[in-house]
Amino acid sequence: MYMKKISLLVKAIQLFSYIAITSILLVEAIGFFVFDNRYNWDLRYLYYSQDPIVNDLSTSKPFWKYKPNSKIRFVATYQNLFSMNVEYDCTFNSNKYGFIDTGKVDDNVNFLVLGDSFTEGHGGCPWLTAEALLQDKHLSNSKILNGGLQGAGILQFEQVLEYFESELDIENIIIIAISNDFKRGDAFHWETNTECYTNGICGKDDSWHYIPIDSSKEAILSFSHTRSHDSDISFFDRLIRRSFTHRLYSEYQTIYKAFYNDQSFQKHDDMTPYMKNLEALERIKFKYPNLKIILVNQRDEVGLFSQKNRDTELIEKYLKTKKYNVGWCNLNASDYMPLDGHPNNQGYKKLFRCLSNTAKPKLN
Repeated sequence: MYMKKISLLVKAIQLFSYIAITSILLVEAIGFFVFDNRYNWDLRYLYYSQDPIVNDLSTSKPFWKYKPNSKIRFVATYQNLFSMNVEYDCTFNSNKYGFIDTGKVDDNVNFLVLGDSFTEGHGGCPWLTAEALLQDKHLSNSKILNGGLQGAGILQFEQVLEYFESELDIENIIIIAISNDFKRGDAFHWETNTECYTNGICGKDDSWHYIPIDSSKEAILSFSHTRSHDSDISFFDRLIRRSFTHRLYSEYQTIYKAFYNDQSFQKHDDMTPYMKNLEALERIKFKYPNLKIILVNQRDEVGLFSQKNRDTELIEKYLKTKKYNVGWCNLNASDYMPLDGHPNNQGYKKLFRCLSNTAKPKLN
């Protein structure tokens, strides 16, 4: 009787092992043929063409902007299962102010659009450009400036506004924001003399590297491949990261951390982290009472989450209480890059439509 129980236990363990191995192989097969699932942040590489950034010192606090009247390229690559891939490759022109070119602007503009990297257009490439505006039946008749800068928050929006106010007359302000913009710190600038995409001396710890603006795709991928192999990641880690099962486990950890450790998903009513930015927003609204705000849901609020985080809930409540003119541009999971937090081309087209509808005058 005892031996029979042992035999049944062994068979059960064998059956469990077969099911587990079969399940893993099935998951790996699905991951291989269906998903581009080998996206790892430390095997992702960012590039700028040389000398793209300057600091503006004309405002009360300095901030960075793009080099005026320049052609600038930025690229992201990442390692997938077998090879290096280009995630996005964007080239754009900066205007005389050092922002994304939106066409000829003289002494005044109808709309200055303030925002962060969503407005600038990271990931899916700049979307609020001169070419795009010409194709819109409403916006083509308006003079519009793209005041978006990556990493900016409401405090930086105020700095950008101060800069443009010193250059021309502004009729209307539209802000495109995610809830994270209301938590970002004070105005910032780049130490351009030490940036490797400026001086060409790049170390392995630098986030952005320099590439010649006319670099071929093959050259960029080759350089990325070299960077990958020169990193400190062990062979075992490289091997395990090629597993879709490992990716699912990593995603589970991300979800667990977001829900149970990330303040943005915890139930709290403390407005202190947002106050400096909200005060800046109040100052902007005081000067431009017709200010319009477009809120955009973040990558962590779509797809598997599909719910607003606590930051968004509190900011939305505050804006409604203060009677701001607020509209939503709701993106979904297919409107974002696979894991990067920025929209893809499809998402930016949707954001352009939201901007067009917001800027459109209401009929009486």
